[in-house]
Amino acid sequence: MQRAKYLFKKRGVYYFERRVPAELLAQHSSPKIVKSLKTKNVKCVNKLARQLADKLDNHWALLLRDLFSSMVTGHQTFVFAPPPKKSSMTIQDALSEYLRHKGHSKGDRF
Repeated sequence: MQRAKYLFKKRGVYYFERRVPAELLAQHSSPKIVKSLKTKNVKCVNKLARQLADKLDNHWALLLRDLFSSMVTGHQTFVFAPPPKKSSMTIQDALSEYLRHKGHSKGDRF
């Protein structure tokens, strides 16, 4: 049996993963949608993945239609924000910052 699109497996459990269209990145908090399907059954997974993909396609089509309508009629201005820039902070910088703030007024055991 062929697996549906947008699936990956982690520790035997299937997950659905899909990238958000570039035009809609400003309306989402993440560039990807990832959802656990909470099953290891491949037959069940194919059906769930198709249903989720269809729901996302419909949702995104509505968002794009509303976005386009608003831009054409001039009722609302949308600004397409570029994806957020990656931090230049290294893992060592993050550790130093964490240790600096961690339990500042607490004892060593904290």
